[in-house]
Amino acid sequence: MGQVVAKQVSKNLARPDSGPFGWLVARKFLQLNKVLEVNAVKVCDIQPDDKVLEVGFGPGLGLQAAYKRVKDGKGEVHGIEISERMLKMAEGSLSQEILAKKVQLKFCSVKKLPYDPNYFDKIFHVNCYYFWPDLDMAMQELQRVIKPQGKLVTTLNLERLKEVKSKNMMQCGNFDPDRYMKALERNGFTNIKMADIKDKIAFQSITATANKN
Repeated sequence: MGQVVAKQVSKNLARPDSGPFGWLVARKFLQLNKVLEVNAVKVCDIQPDDKVLEVGFGPGLGLQAAYKRVKDGKGEVHGIEISERMLKMAEGSLSQEILAKKVQLKFCSVKKLPYDPNYFDKIFHVNCYYFWPDLDMAMQELQRVIKPQGKLVTTLNLERLKEVKSKNMMQCGNFDPDRYMKALERNGFTNIKMADIKDKIAFQSITATANKN
């Protein structure tokens, strides 16, 4: 792959824009991420009354899965995104859920979350932490807004990520799971576990529990 194309794809993996590479990445998200998104929600074990946050929701596949779990209860699904393209895409696919006030989306970064302390029961993200410029700052914010003993989940496909990196398309991120798990531990999360899962494809989950003094 040419250096210019690799650079543009790398940039849009981190934040899809309104150009042709952003369109390509958005389409690939829909094709490849559904299994990871649905299983992140499953591993979270979201209950009908839970308040849930997805960080970096992309086209909204995980939000849709989470909504199905809270639609008959008092729960809420929230999402934050730094890509305007992804925000508009998710707003279109979740228009009825947003109108019913069961889903709320915000354009903002994980480094400064617009939520009160101890607000969420569950937080999940998919193909996201690789691009956080300051893992510790992000973890501190997630720790702040999650309830004591709240569950944090991410899913990832290490085999696919290694392939993307081999094609020089991971120039803007670092998917090293050990680096991520050490950041979780440094910032007060416990019960940190990585597991292999098989559902159509083989992939991994990382789970952690918020431990607050």
